[in-house]
Amino acid sequence: MAWSAGRKQGFPSSISPQVIDKPTRRQNSRIIQAKVIKAGPLNDKMVLNLDIAPTLLELAGVKVPDSMQGHSFAPFLKGAEPYSWRKDWYYAFYECPGPNMVPKNRGIRTERYKLIEYWEFEPKQYELYDLQEDPKELHNLYGSRSARTLPGD
Repeated sequence: MAWSAGRKQGFPSSISPQVIDKPTRRQNSRIIQAKVIKAGPLNDKMVLNLDIAPTLLELAGVKVPDSMQGHSFAPFLKGAEPYSWRKDWYYAFYECPGPNMVPKNRGIRTERYKLIEYWEFEPKQYELYDLQEDPKELHNLYGSRSARTLPGD
């Protein structure tokens, strides 16, 4: 699965951990001081790659432009929760044909579910996963009786 580099939402690699290393006193960091990042904060919130730039700007003390996409996850690094955080997101991948030959796909990811559509296939193909019950995404629920009445997030 690693060959896709996360380009297909169906792969677990579409969720990659954001790792921030807390500078030690021996490291002279001008941007992020050791007292800003609390040691060991972990959370399971959906942080996307477009959240990295706003986070770095906030930690550097620079105003995040209103036109910039994404949200700073600096509050998580400080051991706090932002006032509100995303509960879902839309994904689209259009790079096909390409070196990895991942079919064009788009999907919606919530805290519990992942729905993927391959719109260029005839008939269209779909994948639906309950990430709470099937975190490794081994059982496609799309079209099954159990998917007709899914519990909400």
